[in-house]
Amino acid sequence: MRAITRPLDITRTAPFWSWAAPLAAWIAIIFRGGAVSAPLMAILMGLLLFPAVLAAVHHAEVIAVKVGEPFGTLVLALPVQCSNIRNPC
Repeated sequence: MRAITRPLDITRTAPFWSWAAPLAAWIAIIFRGGAVSAPLMAILMGLLLFPAVLAAVHHAEVIAVKVGEPFGTLVLALPVQCSNIRNPC
């Protein structure tokens, strides 16, 4: 008798953090006026960057699971390449 494996259980609703993190990053970018000092703003942007990138990878993973192999791997590689182009080390 074979074991039955279930694919990832992806719900139709997105987790709260997957849309709240990019929204918070965009709000911080839009309202980055002179009210906050430059070093504090750099720290805030750095703290908001990590969850926003995780949200992009999460959305890519959801699409990759729905698309399947071999295109799923290419979909997962896209946000990584976009972040490398945007922020080269």
